[in-house]
Amino acid sequence: MVGWIKVNVDGAVGGNDNRTSIGGVFKDASRAWLFEFSKSIGVCSVIVAELWTTHDAFMHGILEYDD
Repeated sequence: MVGWIKVNVDGAVGGNDNRTSIGGVFKDASRAWLFEFSKSIGVCSVIVAELWTTHDAFMHGILEYDD
């Protein structure tokens, strides 16, 4: 679909201390890489990690792709 941008996101909680990282990648309609992000968000649950990835993807999308 021309003009579409797909965002894949994921959050991961691991280790004995439950350290959490999140990230995502933006691709265009031809599956070409456009932008990626990742960061450590400290200690939280899997649900919170997934919510943060969605939030950050949305915010990056507004800041990077709004014309």
